[in-house]
Amino acid sequence: MKIEWETIEFNEQELLDAITKKGYDGDDIPSTLFQGPFSVESVMDPMGFSKRHKPVMGHTTFNISERRAKLIMKTEGVDFYRGVSRYSFIFSAGKAFDENTVKDKIELVLGVSSEPEFDLTEIKAALADTKYCIYIRDGKLHTITDDDPTFDSMVAVYKESQKKFGGEIHEG
Repeated sequence: MKIEWETIEFNEQELLDAITKKGYDGDDIPSTLFQGPFSVESVMDPMGFSKRHKPVMGHTTFNISERRAKLIMKTEGVDFYRGVSRYSFIFSAGKAFDENTVKDKIELVLGVSSEPEFDLTEIKAALADTKYCIYIRDGKLHTITDDDPTFDSMVAVYKESQKKFGGEIHEG
């Protein structure tokens, strides 16, 4: 399981240039509206989403279930969230939060972190309202929740792997 991150950037000047290059004449009033990640916005609106936030798209190799979406939304620093498709979502970190730290926290609560160090207490707290199994071996974290149809079989695989190769299992 992995997540690839893509920053979505809006260049206000490019949008304004595109609007004025259309050659409007006379009574035509060029539209300053464009489709942002969450709604139609005006380039002129100082409180528009794209002026207040820096949206990031997450592309995953796993299904973003309703429970996983809730875990993302509950992650500290996530200001906005929107599911785009089965394998993609957009989020925006609050202005006072570091975007990379928020991305790391999302990876941790979803169990896709590539980092060998993680805060198990933080992960368990994020998963507190769901049935889960965490398997840790050789510094790698594997997490599954009961919204995954393979939950029971994967828990059995984790336990068998633990018997053969060691590691830790945490269930809740």
